[in-house]
Amino acid sequence: MSSDPLVSIRGVTKVYQMGTVEVYALSGVDLDIERERFVVILGPSGSGKTTLLNLIGGVDTPTSGTILFDGRELPTDLTGLTEHRRTNIGFVFQFFNLIPTLTALENVEFALELVGVSTTDGRRDFSKQAIRSHALRLLIKVGLEERADHFPAELSGGEQQRVSIARALAKDPALIVADEPTGALDYRTGVEVLTELFRVREEEHKTVVVVTHNREIAKIADVIVELRDGRVGEVRSNTQQKRARELRW
Repeated sequence: MSSDPLVSIRGVTKVYQMGTVEVYALSGVDLDIERERFVVILGPSGSGKTTLLNLIGGVDTPTSGTILFDGRELPTDLTGLTEHRRTNIGFVFQFFNLIPTLTALENVEFALELVGVSTTDGRRDFSKQAIRSHALRLLIKVGLEERADHFPAELSGGEQQRVSIARALAKDPALIVADEPTGALDYRTGVEVLTELFRVREEEHKTVVVVTHNREIAKIADVIVELRDGRVGEVRSNTQQKRARELRW
Protein backbone atom coordinates (compact mmCIF):
# COMPACT_ATOMS: atom_id res chain seq x y z
CA MET A 1 0.00 0.00 0.00
CA SER A 2 1.15 3.52 -0.73
CA SER A 3 2.12 5.69 2.22
CA ASP A 4 0.16 8.59 0.73
CA PRO A 5 -3.44 8.84 1.98
CA LEU A 6 -6.22 8.26 -0.51
CA VAL A 7 -8.15 11.22 0.93
CA SER A 8 -6.58 14.21 2.65
CA ILE A 9 -8.86 16.83 4.21
CA ARG A 10 -7.48 20.12 5.48
CA GLY A 11 -9.34 22.93 7.22
CA VAL A 12 -12.68 21.97 5.72
CA THR A 13 -15.71 23.97 6.77
CA LYS A 14 -19.26 23.62 5.47
CA VAL A 15 -21.75 26.38 6.21
CA TYR A 16 -25.44 26.31 5.29
CA GLN A 17 -27.45 29.52 5.14
CA MET A 18 -30.78 29.10 6.93
CA GLY A 19 -32.52 32.40 6.34
CA THR A 20 -30.36 34.95 8.14
CA VAL A 21 -28.60 32.28 10.24
CA GLU A 22 -25.39 30.50 9.29
CA VAL A 23 -25.32 26.86 10.37
CA TYR A 24 -21.88 25.23 10.58
CA ALA A 25 -22.22 21.57 9.63
CA LEU A 26 -18.42 21.17 9.66
CA SER A 27 -15.87 23.45 11.31
CA GLY A 28 -12.19 23.17 10.36
CA VAL A 29 -11.99 19.41 9.77
CA ASP A 30 -8.56 17.85 9.26
CA LEU A 31 -8.50 14.15 8.39
CA ASP A 32 -6.49 11.62 6.38
CA ILE A 33 -8.03 8.39 5.08
CA GLU A 34 -5.39 5.81 4.27
CA ARG A 35 -5.68 3.40 1.38
CA GLU A 36 -7.28 -0.04 1.83
CA ARG A 37 -8.59 0.77 5.29
CA PHE A 38 -12.03 0.17 6.76
CA VAL A 39 -12.88 3.52 8.35
CA VAL A 40 -15.96 4.21 10.47
CA ILE A 41 -17.05 7.83 10.94
CA LEU A 42 -18.98 7.76 14.20
CA GLY A 43 -21.23 10.41 15.69
CA PRO A 44 -24.77 11.30 16.71
CA SER A 45 -27.35 12.88 14.43
CA GLY A 46 -26.29 16.41 13.51
CA SER A 47 -22.58 15.84 14.09
CA GLY A 48 -21.73 16.34 10.40
CA LYS A 49 -21.14 12.71 9.37
CA THR A 50 -23.23 12.70 6.20
CA THR A 51 -22.00 16.16 5.24
CA LEU A 52 -18.41 14.96 5.43
CA LEU A 53 -19.25 11.86 3.39
CA ASN A 54 -20.96 14.01 0.74
CA LEU A 55 -17.90 16.25 0.46
CA ILE A 56 -15.54 13.29 0.06
CA GLY A 57 -17.87 11.75 -2.52
CA GLY A 58 -18.20 14.95 -4.53
CA VAL A 59 -21.93 15.31 -3.87
CA ASP A 60 -21.28 18.72 -2.33
CA THR A 61 -18.40 21.20 -2.05
CA PRO A 62 -16.83 22.73 1.07
CA THR A 63 -17.36 26.36 2.00
CA SER A 64 -13.64 26.57 2.75
CA GLY A 65 -10.64 24.27 3.01
CA THR A 66 -9.28 21.63 0.63
CA ILE A 67 -9.93 17.96 -0.11
CA LEU A 68 -7.31 15.96 -1.97
CA PHE A 69 -8.25 12.64 -3.57
CA ASP A 70 -5.32 10.48 -4.66
CA GLY A 71 -3.10 13.55 -4.42
CA ARG A 72 -5.30 15.85 -6.49
CA GLU A 73 -7.60 18.56 -5.21
CA LEU A 74 -11.25 17.80 -5.82
CA PRO A 75 -12.83 20.00 -8.50
CA THR A 76 -15.58 22.42 -7.59
CA ASP A 77 -17.30 22.59 -10.98
CA LEU A 78 -20.28 20.40 -11.80
CA THR A 79 -18.56 18.52 -14.63
CA GLY A 80 -15.49 17.77 -12.55
CA LEU A 81 -17.50 16.59 -9.55
CA THR A 82 -19.63 14.35 -11.78
CA GLU A 83 -16.49 12.75 -13.18
CA HIS A 84 -15.12 12.24 -9.64
CA ARG A 85 -18.30 10.48 -8.55
CA ARG A 86 -18.45 8.44 -11.74
CA THR A 87 -14.89 7.11 -11.66
CA ASN A 88 -13.66 7.21 -8.06
CA ILE A 89 -16.60 6.61 -5.71
CA GLY A 90 -18.97 3.71 -5.13
CA PHE A 91 -22.02 4.71 -3.08
CA VAL A 92 -24.00 2.45 -0.72
CA PHE A 93 -27.11 4.11 0.70
CA GLN A 94 -29.26 3.41 3.76
CA PHE A 95 -32.38 2.84 1.64
CA PHE A 96 -30.60 1.06 -1.26
CA ASN A 97 -31.69 3.46 -4.06
CA LEU A 98 -32.18 0.66 -6.58
CA ILE A 99 -34.21 1.30 -9.71
CA PRO A 100 -37.49 -0.56 -9.03
CA THR A 101 -38.26 -1.37 -12.68
CA LEU A 102 -34.90 -3.09 -13.24
CA THR A 103 -33.84 -6.53 -12.03
CA ALA A 104 -30.88 -7.01 -9.71
CA LEU A 105 -28.69 -7.80 -12.72
CA GLU A 106 -29.98 -4.82 -14.68
CA ASN A 107 -29.34 -2.47 -11.74
CA VAL A 108 -25.67 -3.47 -11.77
CA GLU A 109 -25.55 -3.32 -15.58
CA PHE A 110 -26.91 0.23 -15.47
CA ALA A 111 -23.88 1.37 -13.45
CA LEU A 112 -21.54 -0.38 -15.89
CA GLU A 113 -23.15 1.22 -18.92
CA LEU A 114 -21.80 4.56 -17.70
CA VAL A 115 -18.15 3.48 -17.52
CA GLY A 116 -17.80 0.18 -19.40
CA VAL A 117 -15.73 -2.81 -18.30
CA SER A 118 -11.97 -2.38 -17.94
CA THR A 119 -9.87 -4.66 -20.16
CA THR A 120 -6.33 -5.99 -19.79
CA ASP A 121 -5.03 -3.51 -22.38
CA GLY A 122 -6.45 -0.51 -20.51
CA ARG A 123 -9.49 0.06 -22.72
CA ARG A 124 -13.14 0.14 -21.66
CA ASP A 125 -15.50 -2.40 -23.19
CA PHE A 126 -19.06 -1.09 -23.58
CA SER A 127 -20.45 -4.15 -25.34
CA LYS A 128 -23.64 -5.66 -23.93
CA GLN A 129 -21.96 -9.05 -23.57
CA ALA A 130 -19.05 -7.69 -21.54
CA ILE A 131 -21.34 -5.63 -19.31
CA ARG A 132 -23.71 -8.55 -18.65
CA SER A 133 -20.87 -10.97 -17.89
CA HIS A 134 -19.18 -8.57 -15.49
CA ALA A 135 -22.44 -7.64 -13.75
CA LEU A 136 -23.20 -11.32 -13.20
CA ARG A 137 -19.71 -11.89 -11.78
CA LEU A 138 -20.31 -9.09 -9.29
CA LEU A 139 -23.64 -10.59 -8.19
CA ILE A 140 -21.89 -13.94 -7.75
CA LYS A 141 -19.33 -12.23 -5.49
CA VAL A 142 -22.09 -10.93 -3.21
CA GLY A 143 -23.90 -14.29 -3.25
CA LEU A 144 -26.89 -13.27 -5.38
CA GLU A 145 -26.43 -15.15 -8.64
CA GLU A 146 -29.72 -17.01 -8.08
CA ARG A 147 -31.57 -13.71 -7.54
CA ALA A 148 -30.21 -11.94 -10.62
CA ASP A 149 -33.57 -11.88 -12.43
CA HIS A 150 -35.57 -10.63 -9.43
CA PHE A 151 -36.81 -7.07 -9.09
CA PRO A 152 -36.01 -5.07 -5.91
CA ALA A 153 -39.54 -5.58 -4.54
CA GLU A 154 -38.93 -9.35 -4.74
CA LEU A 155 -35.71 -9.12 -2.69
CA SER A 156 -35.20 -8.87 1.05
CA GLY A 157 -33.62 -5.74 2.51
CA GLY A 158 -30.29 -7.49 2.90
CA GLU A 159 -30.40 -8.75 -0.68
CA GLN A 160 -31.19 -5.26 -1.95
CA GLN A 161 -28.24 -3.86 -0.01
CA ARG A 162 -25.94 -6.52 -1.46
CA VAL A 163 -27.13 -5.55 -4.94
CA SER A 164 -26.23 -1.95 -4.08
CA ILE A 165 -22.75 -3.12 -3.00
CA ALA A 166 -22.32 -4.97 -6.31
CA ARG A 167 -23.46 -1.83 -8.10
CA ALA A 168 -20.95 0.25 -6.13
CA LEU A 169 -18.16 -2.15 -7.14
CA ALA A 170 -19.15 -2.11 -10.81
CA LYS A 171 -17.07 0.96 -11.63
CA ASP A 172 -14.02 -0.48 -9.83
CA PRO A 173 -13.75 2.67 -7.68
CA ALA A 174 -10.92 3.32 -5.25
CA LEU A 175 -13.36 4.27 -2.47
CA ILE A 176 -16.64 2.78 -1.27
CA VAL A 177 -18.71 5.11 0.93
CA ALA A 178 -21.66 3.79 2.90
CA ASP A 179 -24.11 6.05 4.75
CA GLU A 180 -25.80 4.13 7.59
CA PRO A 181 -25.83 0.94 5.45
CA THR A 182 -27.50 -1.13 8.19
CA GLY A 183 -29.97 1.56 9.27
CA ALA A 184 -32.94 0.03 7.44
CA LEU A 185 -32.05 -3.58 8.28
CA ASP A 186 -32.61 -5.97 11.17
CA TYR A 187 -29.63 -7.18 13.21
CA ARG A 188 -28.99 -10.45 11.35
CA THR A 189 -29.23 -8.82 7.94
CA GLY A 190 -27.10 -5.89 9.09
CA VAL A 191 -24.35 -8.30 10.12
CA GLU A 192 -24.48 -9.91 6.67
CA VAL A 193 -24.09 -6.52 4.98
CA LEU A 194 -21.18 -5.50 7.23
CA THR A 195 -19.52 -8.85 6.52
CA GLU A 196 -19.83 -8.16 2.80
CA LEU A 197 -18.41 -4.64 3.13
CA PHE A 198 -15.45 -6.03 5.08
CA ARG A 199 -14.91 -8.63 2.36
CA VAL A 200 -14.78 -5.80 -0.15
CA ARG A 201 -11.94 -4.22 1.82
CA GLU A 202 -10.04 -7.47 2.24
CA GLU A 203 -10.53 -9.19 -1.11
CA GLU A 204 -11.22 -6.28 -3.48
CA HIS A 205 -8.55 -4.09 -1.80
CA LYS A 206 -10.89 -1.12 -1.59
CA THR A 207 -10.94 1.69 0.91
CA VAL A 208 -14.29 1.58 2.72
CA VAL A 209 -15.77 4.48 4.72
CA VAL A 210 -18.92 3.80 6.73
CA VAL A 211 -20.94 6.48 8.49
CA THR A 212 -22.94 5.38 11.54
CA HIS A 213 -24.27 6.53 14.90
CA ASN A 214 -23.94 2.94 16.23
CA ARG A 215 -20.89 2.58 18.47
CA GLU A 216 -21.07 -1.21 18.26
CA ILE A 217 -20.69 -1.15 14.48
CA ALA A 218 -17.55 0.99 14.88
CA LYS A 219 -15.82 -2.03 16.44
CA ILE A 220 -15.44 -3.57 12.97
CA ALA A 221 -13.25 -0.68 11.77
CA ASP A 222 -9.50 -0.42 11.30
CA VAL A 223 -9.81 3.27 12.11
CA ILE A 224 -12.54 5.08 14.07
CA VAL A 225 -13.18 8.79 13.49
CA GLU A 226 -15.43 10.48 16.04
CA LEU A 227 -17.27 13.62 14.96
CA ARG A 228 -18.71 16.01 17.51
CA ASP A 229 -20.55 19.20 16.55
CA GLY A 230 -18.91 19.33 13.14
CA ARG A 231 -15.38 18.77 14.42
CA VAL A 232 -13.13 15.72 14.57
CA GLY A 233 -13.05 14.81 18.23
CA GLU A 234 -10.77 11.78 17.96
CA VAL A 235 -9.14 9.53 15.38
CA ARG A 236 -7.89 6.20 16.66
CA SER A 237 -6.66 2.88 15.35
CA ASN A 238 -8.84 0.05 16.56
CA THR A 239 -6.60 -2.36 18.45
CA GLN A 240 -9.51 -4.58 19.47
CA GLN A 241 -11.11 -4.99 16.07
CA LYS A 242 -14.02 -7.43 15.84
CA ARG A 243 -15.61 -9.35 13.01
CA ALA A 244 -19.16 -8.44 12.09
CA ARG A 245 -20.57 -11.65 13.57
CA GLU A 246 -19.11 -10.74 16.95
CA LEU A 247 -21.03 -7.48 17.14
CA ARG A 248 -24.18 -7.07 19.23
CA TRP A 249 -26.63 -4.18 19.01
